[in-house]
Amino acid sequence: KGKVNASDSSILFLAMAFQSTTYMGESSFDNLAKYREWEDFVDEMKAKYPHVGIDSVYQTSDYWVTVFRETVAVSSAIYSIVLSSVLCLCWVVVFTGHFWLLVVVFFSIVATILTVLSFIYCFGWTFGGVEAITLSVLVGTSVDYIVHLVESYVLAGEE
Repeated sequence: KGKVNASDSSILFLAMAFQSTTYMGESSFDNLAKYREWEDFVDEMKAKYPHVGIDSVYQTSDYWVTVFRETVAVSSAIYSIVLSSVLCLCWVVVFTGHFWLLVVVFFSIVATILTVLSFIYCFGWTFGGVEAITLSVLVGTSVDYIVHLVESYVLAGEE
């Protein structure tokens, strides 16, 4: 597609379409690397041919939106898992003051996370958006469970 100015035969715009071999079933982190390769290619062409007037060239795809969304979801899930685990450990220390309860809580949370991650690995799944959200919810419930268990233990000790 394109449009040529009739008065001086200059090109107003030019659109080209390319079909990529990017596999949409692959991990979004792998496809993010492919996005960067495309960006590097476009930048290389701009630098190599500055006299052609391609300084406003860019590449785009609807699939890149999905790639960015999934990588952000996975990264955010990892941060939320770490943050919720650290906050839980802090709450146990502040509210109970028991070091050994802190150790139990820590190993319970780590065991839950490692169990789920090992199942994901054993089944050959890629760690995508659905798995990230599921793991976040699972960590939240495991933290909730262990905190109630610790609270019951502390209250039982007072009786």
